[in-house]
Amino acid sequence: LEGFLSEDYSKGHSNKSQFLFVNERFFSDKTIHSLIIRTMNRIWPEGTAGHYIIKLTVPTHHLDVNVHPRKTQIKFLKSSLVYSLISSGLKQTLLETTPSTFSKPQLPPEESFNKNEDLPCHNLLKDPDENEPFAVSLTPQFLLMKSENKTFKVFDKRRFFLDYCIFNYIQEFPVKEENITPLLISEPFSLEEMEIPKSCLRNLQDFGIDLEYLEKKTLILRSIPQFIDKLPYKNFIESLIKSLSKPGVQQDINDLESRKKVFQTNYNIFLENFNWPSYELGDDRELTSRIKSIKGHDLNSHRDLTDNTLESFFNLS
Repeated sequence: LEGFLSEDYSKGHSNKSQFLFVNERFFSDKTIHSLIIRTMNRIWPEGTAGHYIIKLTVPTHHLDVNVHPRKTQIKFLKSSLVYSLISSGLKQTLLETTPSTFSKPQLPPEESFNKNEDLPCHNLLKDPDENEPFAVSLTPQFLLMKSENKTFKVFDKRRFFLDYCIFNYIQEFPVKEENITPLLISEPFSLEEMEIPKSCLRNLQDFGIDLEYLEKKTLILRSIPQFIDKLPYKNFIESLIKSLSKPGVQQDINDLESRKKVFQTNYNIFLENFNWPSYELGDDRELTSRIKSIKGHDLNSHRDLTDNTLESFFNLS
């Protein structure tokens, strides 16, 4: 895998030099394009894109170039491995990149103004604009957030993770292939004394989760949905496996009509198994952005912080 990436970016995808090559042959692939744009969001903000050239070298017997008459489309024998290779290569490049190597260009004044308007939180040691929302972690599990209307809410990160999953599955179910992140290195999970039918594991693919038996008491994870690829997905999968050991959850997963709402229907079961030592869902700014992204939807994960709730907490009434 070789690649060239620009530090410059602009809105939209027109007038961009974006090229994919495999064994010196030009090809187009919407899934790979989306993967590149998504992975590069550290230096190309959402809604923008830069220039790129990605060159792959693949054994010829792993390619089918006769997919399209113009031969601009390629079918890979192991497409998930190719996607993982590109994703991990880009992520590794970004990790090794210093700010001086990839410096973000200055946006025009009007775009800079709009961009700053969207910043979700402030460092509390600074003097924030009283109209700006902000967030700060109180404990590893709880977050205090001030919203745009100057009200305060306390969020339970454990419940929010479950709400966030429910929201994303409401938006897209079943999850499309281009919104699934294949893992470069498959992750093993022990079943211990639990038993999960293979039919349940097959039906998890509708959720973008590819789990299968490696041996009798070991499952192996091959892919996850995009929206959790930057979150503690290992903890999530462990909790999911524990929940799937319950007969009621298995029944809902295997029923086509019930499958889409399995998290809502079995909310308390999943919540009980979300007993992680900590809930690192990104820094407070990222978490606040996720909270704002599902604004307007019913959330079980927060309580308004009012005089009444504080009095109740301190048992002063």
